[in-house]
Amino acid sequence: MIDETAGSVDEVAPAEEVAEPDDATAVSADTGEPVETVESAPPAEDVAAPADDGADEPTEEPEPVPEPAGPRTVGRLVADALRAAGVRYAFTVPGESFLGLLDGLRDVGIRVIATRHEGGAAFMAEAHGNLTGRPAACLGTRAVGAANLAIGIHTARQDSSPMFALVGQVERLHRGHEAFQEIDQVATIGGLAKWAAEPTEAAEAAAIMGEAVRQVSSGRPGPVMLSFPEDLLDEIVPDDARIAAERSALGRPSDADIRTVIELLASAERPVILAGGGVLRARTSTDLLRFAELLQVPIVAGWRRADVVSNDHPLYLGMAGLGAAPSVRERLLAADAMLVIGSRLNEPTSWEDTVPGASTPWAWVDIEPHRPFGPRDPDVTVTADARTFLRAANERLIGRAVLDADRRVEPVQRRPAAGPRQQPAGARGAGRYLHRLRGAGTGGCARGQRGCRHSAAA
Repeated sequence: MIDETAGSVDEVAPAEEVAEPDDATAVSADTGEPVETVESAPPAEDVAAPADDGADEPTEEPEPVPEPAGPRTVGRLVADALRAAGVRYAFTVPGESFLGLLDGLRDVGIRVIATRHEGGAAFMAEAHGNLTGRPAACLGTRAVGAANLAIGIHTARQDSSPMFALVGQVERLHRGHEAFQEIDQVATIGGLAKWAAEPTEAAEAAAIMGEAVRQVSSGRPGPVMLSFPEDLLDEIVPDDARIAAERSALGRPSDADIRTVIELLASAERPVILAGGGVLRARTSTDLLRFAELLQVPIVAGWRRADVVSNDHPLYLGMAGLGAAPSVRERLLAADAMLVIGSRLNEPTSWEDTVPGASTPWAWVDIEPHRPFGPRDPDVTVTADARTFLRAANERLIGRAVLDADRRVEPVQRRPAAGPRQQPAGARGAGRYLHRLRGAGTGGCARGQRGCRHSAAA
């Protein structure tokens, strides 16, 4: 699974659909009575596939959503907002407490897929967001259905997967009266999500949906949980209700940031790169390998992110965290410079908050850095998408760095399939190859010091 950073995705041909039995009958989670099976909307929408590591391509224009024939209900407004946010699939065990929302989903062309359990619905929505970068929705009835969604909401938060969890609620007239299946869903189940809310008036729905869309897609992606009183979904929204969801622009690294990170790694004897799920989400593993090859710095994958780069590459040292080889932790603690990119440095990855070490200078590149849990703050913090940073850094290394023609760092060749694995020693003074960056002063090194081991005369 994947965490942290968002990458661009483009629409491709629809994925193959799983056939559903024609005679399957959905059962209401509230009453236990059979209900009409939810059919798919008009032809299923395209599912975004992982973007290629090449140049970004323009995304297709979204298909227009048909305007409602009459006054717009809250259920239809919610469906319109989901459609505009990129939702094309909703997974659910249908329940009577959110029928007004199911009608809206059908009207806007979001395919509703009935599942056997809300836990499965949540995992399906989480997997969709994880694999495509586009959010899906999961729906459950009040209290019981919401509780079954909880594990999927928690997983989506851990994996930084965009997802909408929508649950029904008891009618507003009975709130606080110990009504059937009544709980405070925002304070309980909502605590597992990135953000949660429950509108109580039709006039509030547009603003809450706008914030929900922003929370799902901005910064570190994650799930939002929205609770809707049953009677509210059929209420008419004001004519002037508009959903204003502005997506925050991704941060871009400055030239000084890139230069500082390069110098940190190039001037060290035992540098290492710790790469997490943000690299995978940004579809930038190729750029990470190129960056590591240019500086000859080995890579350690964050916990459960072992596929961040090819495991047969000579610069790959292994995965950090639970189940990792002891040598990986030893190498991380012995590092005299570290770049953490696209990783939240959670407890397993950091070995109970001991990595990076107390004396290890380190830089942190993340789409939404937080205060680290370890013994020291980063020396350099860069708020940027992993792909944006790595491509800018590679461009500077290749196009703006002056490499000694006789000692140019060549890309590392992959080792033969057979034979013992040789652990790279790291950069081991890779900075001597990078003897001058433009603007550092003639005759100087990457650190601006004459006569050091990084200079042209070294």
